[in-house]
Amino acid sequence: MKKAVIPSLIAALLFQSMVYAQDTIKIGVDTPLTGAGATPGQYLLWGVLIAVDEVNAGGGILGKKIELLVMDDETDPQKAVANINEFVKKKVAAVLGPVNSGNAAAFIPILQKERIPNMLVIASAAKLTKHFENEEKNYIFRSSPSDSGQIQMLVRWAAEKYKKIGLANDTSGYGRFGRETILENLKEHHLAPVEMTEFQLGDITMSSQLEMLRKAGAEAVAVVSLGAEIANLVKTADKIGYHPIFFGPWTFFHYELSRIPTNLSDGLAGVLAATANDSEKAKEIDRILRDKYLQADYYPFTFVAVSYEGTMLMLDAIKRAGSTDGEKIRDALEDTEKFQGISKVFIKPFSKTDHELYNADDMFLAVWKDGKVVRLENKP
Repeated sequence: MKKAVIPSLIAALLFQSMVYAQDTIKIGVDTPLTGAGATPGQYLLWGVLIAVDEVNAGGGILGKKIELLVMDDETDPQKAVANINEFVKKKVAAVLGPVNSGNAAAFIPILQKERIPNMLVIASAAKLTKHFENEEKNYIFRSSPSDSGQIQMLVRWAAEKYKKIGLANDTSGYGRFGRETILENLKEHHLAPVEMTEFQLGDITMSSQLEMLRKAGAEAVAVVSLGAEIANLVKTADKIGYHPIFFGPWTFFHYELSRIPTNLSDGLAGVLAATANDSEKAKEIDRILRDKYLQADYYPFTFVAVSYEGTMLMLDAIKRAGSTDGEKIRDALEDTEKFQGISKVFIKPFSKTDHELYNADDMFLAVWKDGKVVRLENKP
């Protein structure tokens, strides 16, 4: 069985890809290479590396090469804050990352204070880009699908089919922010969860939590967590003979879900923003990734795609700003007229009140079927 690239190999690949010229444009990348978020941390890094290699091969920006300063946040908010402080000391022009929304919530006040633009390329908690919306200039942008749009789609779909909906989330910032967003959306449909429960990142079995959901009669369960914990939850549910419909954000398409038996993965529903067949650019990125980085038979292309897009957006803003000054880069991002994404062209993607690249209309629901991910047309 093939496995995903391990962190040590990623580090080696990264070392070979970095540019160490004296006169470079430094970009900080905060991503987990270890800890619970290491798998999506790989996806983030691959997308960033492919984008930077492409730009550097074309001569760089403003006559300079891009130098990536990549630090492992270990899926730990305190470590992420330490990484950001290090980036500030090294005078990076911008920061890409992180994966975990709790880590982002911990460090974005630093970047806002220092006027360093941040592109959230995977972290998806709805409120992250709104923290500083009332300030004169907001330095936090996002290229990944926000939980707001993802959950809006999911709850609208689930509310049409199920009246007894349960909710399970991990205790990380991502899990708890997602729970809040689900509750808000259920309320709009005049619904409330029949039961809510939590579990820890790293939990292997969740029998007690699932028994609570079963006792409450939950016929569908919204889950907000990372791939490994979702897989463990589904396997535990099967062991105790409980088979509701499980659905949730795009983490339902992490690598770990491809490793469970198809009779357990079939019907798991989530949200995607892109596939490897969406365009010639998507196919090109998929080929590069498989040739250079991937050592597994499955990966969720959408995570790599939005990381690539977020990196390209930031580099394009630096080019148009003609400067590495944080305020000028921020202004250039907000003034973006048109951006050629992987699957579509985004027209005026950002504004003073909206720093989200993707909205609900740019996403689609998908479902596991026979070990593959397909668009969701009907009830699974």
